[in-house]
Amino acid sequence: MTNCKNCNKPTSENYCANCGQQVQLKRINSHYISHELFHMFHLEKGFLYNVKELFLRPANSIREFILFDRNKHMKPIAFLVFCGIIYGFIHNYYKPEIPLNTEESYFKGSTVDALQHWQEKHFAYTYIIRSFFIAFWIQLFFRKYSYNFFEIMTLMCFAFGQGMLIVGMLLPLHSLLHQTANNILLISTTVLYPVIVVAQFFDKTKIINYLKAILTYFLGGITLFFVTVLIGMTVDLIIKLF
Repeated sequence: MTNCKNCNKPTSENYCANCGQQVQLKRINSHYISHELFHMFHLEKGFLYNVKELFLRPANSIREFILFDRNKHMKPIAFLVFCGIIYGFIHNYYKPEIPLNTEESYFKGSTVDALQHWQEKHFAYTYIIRSFFIAFWIQLFFRKYSYNFFEIMTLMCFAFGQGMLIVGMLLPLHSLLHQTANNILLISTTVLYPVIVVAQFFDKTKIINYLKAILTYFLGGITLFFVTVLIGMTVDLIIKLF
């Protein structure tokens, strides 16, 4: 029999019957810290389960999370962020030579040019930002399916997170392949994968859904371009005024 350190009531159990406090706290050590980190990202089952399901049956898995069962899955935002972290580690380790656009630009030397250069260098962040604009167009083109914007963003978090993870897994091959092969792999993972997932999420039997999914992807990119230009020109105007 010991006294609870929280409420001082006597107890012989592992948890106090009066306040529910654990009687004997475990020491904070490497095992404790690693467990907390794994639990924070729900890695014990959620992350690995998501990766497996998003490879084998991506659309059904995401629909399952939105409509039926969320216990087995890692949360969508956490999944996207963690995939971005993994991609960042792999990218920083291998440091692939990604050719940047060196053509003369109408916006050369402006804030717009600086923003576009940043987007080219920071694939992961740009990929995530682009998903917001794609989600807007998806909701417009697939509005008859009655999913709201946040449910569509859940779809994008899973699809883009998995796509980014695949790109990261392929980075070790970058130095071994010709640039053309690298471009094909990049397009396959960053364009085809999310397009197929989006089309199958709504109805994989309709060819029109694949065409609409492709259109939403490129409209998302065009929207990002115009938003970038608008922000950059606004910043330049403010700088000139003040």
